[in-house]
Amino acid sequence: MILDLDIGNTLSKWRLKDAESSEIRSRGQCNLEEWRPGADIPDLDVVEAVRISSVARAAVLEETVALLRRRVRHVHVAHSTQEALGVVNGYEEPGRLGVDRWMGALAGYQLAGGCCAVDCGSAITIDFCAARRPAPGWLYYPWPAADERESEAWNPQCGH
Repeated sequence: MILDLDIGNTLSKWRLKDAESSEIRSRGQCNLEEWRPGADIPDLDVVEAVRISSVARAAVLEETVALLRRRVRHVHVAHSTQEALGVVNGYEEPGRLGVDRWMGALAGYQLAGGCCAVDCGSAITIDFCAARRPAPGWLYYPWPAADERESEAWNPQCGH
């Protein structure tokens, strides 16, 4: 079994996937402060590998990875990179693009060639990947609506 774990700023989501058939066996979510293996996620004894994407604080990710590595043989953490799978990250500093958005753009590009990936989490984001021109454009809209100075601080390239 593969445990996919998406650690957000306020909520963690998971799914347990059969490694051979890719069938989703179960899924769930939990509050970050309440997350406990065995109580909020599947029994780690059946998990062969864990794949993590996290936009939470570095300390949260480090603690989670350390805990999981004691129980699971393979723990993989996704990171935003300059380029992957034919898609070029539009940020000058690739790590500033949230890994959740990066994974969404990569998946959409692989499935459809060109895509518009919309993510509605603590912010609404829209990322565009052009077919055969792997340079994503992007738009960041803070949610709930923040004032113009805060929007500019988070995304200086976003026009007002």
